[in-house]
Amino acid sequence: MEALLNEVKLLPGVMGSFVYNSTKGVVATNLPSLFRVEALKQVGSLMGRVYKLVDSTGIDVSSFELTYEEAVLMVRLIDKDSCFVIVCETSVSFPLVNMSTSMLIPELKAAIAQAPAQSVAQPAA
Repeated sequence: MEALLNEVKLLPGVMGSFVYNSTKGVVATNLPSLFRVEALKQVGSLMGRVYKLVDSTGIDVSSFELTYEEAVLMVRLIDKDSCFVIVCETSVSFPLVNMSTSMLIPELKAAIAQAPAQSVAQPAA
């Protein structure tokens, strides 16, 4: 799965990404160690709740972006229990990242099914 995340990280303006599953936690990440796994779990859990809230309204949403002064979080729904969060610079090309991640969603879904039941460990500094 790390190879899939690294494909996205090669795109200009992408700092890294992670995959979150509601039962397995953070399944994979290639973000710098500055991004603690516990914080990624909280973000992933929050994104899952946002999707459930939107789903309850009947609106079909498969992705959204959260824009901050210093970065953009692009969030893609993989399935009802999993999301793919890409951390980008504010100057990133949204169409390029969206096109690239759309092609990876089926592969990420298959990789999550094969992932161990335990969340990834915090990478070394």
